[in-house]
Amino acid sequence: MGLFSRISQVIKSNVTEMVDAAEDPRAMLDQAVNQMEADRKVAEKKRLEVATLLKLAEKQLTAHQTRARECEAKAMTALKENREDLARFALGEQQKSEALAQETEGQVAAQRQMVADLTASLAAMDQGIAEAKTKRQELRTRLAKAEADLKKQESQPQARAPGKDSLGDTSAFDGFDRMVEKIENKEAMVEAHQELAQTRTGGPSAAEMKLLSGPSPAGVDDALAALKAKLGK
Repeated sequence: MGLFSRISQVIKSNVTEMVDAAEDPRAMLDQAVNQMEADRKVAEKKRLEVATLLKLAEKQLTAHQTRARECEAKAMTALKENREDLARFALGEQQKSEALAQETEGQVAAQRQMVADLTASLAAMDQGIAEAKTKRQELRTRLAKAEADLKKQESQPQARAPGKDSLGDTSAFDGFDRMVEKIENKEAMVEAHQELAQTRTGGPSAAEMKLLSGPSPAGVDDALAALKAKLGK
């Protein structure tokens, strides 16, 4: 993935998707920014290499141009001395140097453009990295809030439908528990009245008779009959 694709990915990342991702969101953000900075170092190194080649090419161009001028001067001197053979040779060398200079000019122009393009790319990288770091801090803040909200929600008891739990329909169990509780309350009421009856000489009051006349818990009537039989009553 290219640098600008990574920048776009970081800027457009959705914090919810990042929370759900298998990777640690914070580590993923740091890795993206670190990769951007690493790519910038590579681009900076490339620009230095091209700039070095440009300097060498510029020196070669200057040397070829200087050589061409020197050969032209030698040709003029040879003609003044009536040395046409030397003049021809010097003019030939001049043409060779001019051809080399023209070729080197093309290399210099291409390398200058490459340095300019890399410089522009580095500027864009610097801006993208700055934006990514700002976005990273924003996403960290949002992520921390999302995690805090999630933790708060998980700590609160969840509302459940009556008679339902994670195992499905438990209304029968709930009903059984209610029946047990009702029976235990009734048995406790009977025991309380029996203890009160033993502490007084008179019979039960009207209110107590009303309580005792209520429906007996399951099994109490049978137990009472068995007790009477045991006592011979």
